[in-house]
Amino acid sequence: MADIAGFTDPITAAIYAQYKQRGDAENARNYLGASVIGKECARALWYGFRWAAREQFDGRMYRLFQTGHLAEARFVADLRSIGAEVYDVDPGTGKQFGFSDHGGHMKGHMDGCVRGIPMGGRKWHVVEFKTHSTKSFDKLKKSGVRKAKPEHYAQMIWYMGKSGMDRALYMAVNKDNDELYCERIEFDPAEFAKIQARAESIIFAESPPSKISNDPHFYLCGWCAHKNVCHADRVPPVSCRTCCHATPERQGDARWSCALDSDKNISSIPVAVQRQGCGRH
Repeated sequence: MADIAGFTDPITAAIYAQYKQRGDAENARNYLGASVIGKECARALWYGFRWAAREQFDGRMYRLFQTGHLAEARFVADLRSIGAEVYDVDPGTGKQFGFSDHGGHMKGHMDGCVRGIPMGGRKWHVVEFKTHSTKSFDKLKKSGVRKAKPEHYAQMIWYMGKSGMDRALYMAVNKDNDELYCERIEFDPAEFAKIQARAESIIFAESPPSKISNDPHFYLCGWCAHKNVCHADRVPPVSCRTCCHATPERQGDARWSCALDSDKNISSIPVAVQRQGCGRH
């Protein structure tokens, strides 16, 4: 019998490879997501909305992202087990609860809504489920979601503002030991207004916002997908989103128009065309 103890692991390699293939094949979002609007660097958000660079990961990381999605069903089951009423999909459509704004250029899909939780009375709460490493989880327990995870906080504020709910429940799990953390959040109209204004300024700006730092080694820049475009003047890939002739319009559902079109008022660039660009780029 052959000695296989020293063999490399082709099984793991094959699994990671198919995650990598599927993850890289997914198209970039054609909208600014509620899940990222709280990101500190507005310039990075502008680049992302304009498809200036594609963020890619190895297969292990793509699989890790899926772990977070798989945890959602368990969170829902946990809440129902204590008598809470939970909807993880819209009963009218059978799909996730979705919201949009700014001409459809900003969108988000919340994990669900819940009521009947301890201390929550009969108020409906936006509910968001997140998974954390031990380091991230410890910071969350110490500082709360607003300080520890400002992107998650902003996401919930936006969902509350769009849904009309004035409470949110943040549920987190430590992936290393399965410890749970729950925090109830109150709607802040002033924060919602700031988020709305920030989104509008990013979506409709003709040029990128100022850099968060001129140092490419700044901690937020080191791992940014847009680092080479932002700091090294790399030319972004061709698409309508990186073309000076294309404009995100305020009317319509995430509609973009082209200045070279003879009838700009009624023109609309299909998303598939936006991804390819044209010879007039």
